[in-house]
Amino acid sequence: MIPKVRFVTWSSDPDDKRLKLLKESANKTNINIDVIPCISLMDKISSLLTYLDKVNDEDIICSTDGYDVLYVQRPDQITTSFLGFKTEILISGECYCSHHFPETKKYFQKLHKETTYPYLCSGLIIGYALALKSMLKEMLSWNWYSLEQKFNKYQNIGSFNDQTLFGLYFTKPNNRIEIDTEGKLFWTMTKARFDIDEHVSFESQLKNNINNTFPGIIHVPYIRKYYPAFIYIAYKLGLKISNNNIDFDLLFSHYTQEVPNIDKHVLKLHPDLLKELKKNPCFLFLISRRIINNFYVCARKWLGLQRRRLISLIFFKE
Repeated sequence: MIPKVRFVTWSSDPDDKRLKLLKESANKTNINIDVIPCISLMDKISSLLTYLDKVNDEDIICSTDGYDVLYVQRPDQITTSFLGFKTEILISGECYCSHHFPETKKYFQKLHKETTYPYLCSGLIIGYALALKSMLKEMLSWNWYSLEQKFNKYQNIGSFNDQTLFGLYFTKPNNRIEIDTEGKLFWTMTKARFDIDEHVSFESQLKNNINNTFPGIIHVPYIRKYYPAFIYIAYKLGLKISNNNIDFDLLFSHYTQEVPNIDKHVLKLHPDLLKELKKNPCFLFLISRRIINNFYVCARKWLGLQRRRLISLIFFKE
């Protein structure tokens, strides 16, 4: 008998606009999502445990981040894929290491040699409720303050957050966890987001071209910086792009290559996405506003120049 599978995400507001694309991708694949109230990244652990106390221990729980995740496959396909791993908990892997202790990173590298996605990413998790509860309870028993103090002594490894704790738990003996190191079910697209056409095919379903896999759920982390990649994938998956489900101002700032507080790697909009966006009145309005603003700036500069010339002619005429 196949256990009941439940899908959950976190948000401080269940009606947050940033959840729209996740919900629409879920509707498209016949998935019902429970939104767990959550205030911060560290609150994810305790809030998920509270949710798990209300379900059967035999249930399968698939928990994902909310604002940068899309469902690709149906519940039965996701469940079958998870059961094929023959593990109690499966967590997404990624090709870059962040938010982990240096010793945790070394552990991943040693254990997952010659794999594509060796490092744990806590944005996508699936497992049996009982195993998840056991893991979360142990993590909550740790002294997070002392762990964070230790973590902050290192540099250039990201911030201390829930992923740090999941990674640390993974290094413990009998941890009940496997990492999806080949992107069979979960695909955290930390590298693919830079060149979607090279890494992704959109045939009858989304395909990982690197490993020739067909993941059921995809994750594009650091959504503010890589928003164009996320929106393009949503568009290619057949989701309708509108003012109701995307942030046009953020997308337009990528279009103009002027994203605030982003130091590098500002993504350009894919030509196919840009062509579609130019059909949208909201995006066309932003383009028109930009043109008018540029004209206004140029006009002020020209008038200023003419004023200086006039003053020069009046007061400095020989």
